[in-house]
Amino acid sequence: MDIDLSNEFKVITNQSDFDQQVSGDCQPEIDFETYDLVIGKAELPSGNDSIDYQYIDNCKANTFVLKITFIQNETFIAPNLTYHQLVPKLRGNALIDVQIVLD
Repeated sequence: MDIDLSNEFKVITNQSDFDQQVSGDCQPEIDFETYDLVIGKAELPSGNDSIDYQYIDNCKANTFVLKITFIQNETFIAPNLTYHQLVPKLRGNALIDVQIVLD
């Protein structure tokens, strides 16, 4: 999947916005009554082997953290990678913070 962003993310909450903003060969039907899609791009300083995701719910503060760890390698290719994660539907005015970690 791909989205026209650069070093930022969006939370997509419905199929119509997904169909309009996300492109690529993979166009799944998402249950947006249950999930939201966090999708973004990160420009990396070197090559990348894999991506790890960690989703943290701080229910007392009504905030969420999506920690995205890019496992880097020593190649000189600096990709602009798309990351995406389905998260439980954000409640009310909850905020989400995306943290990018290079490892």
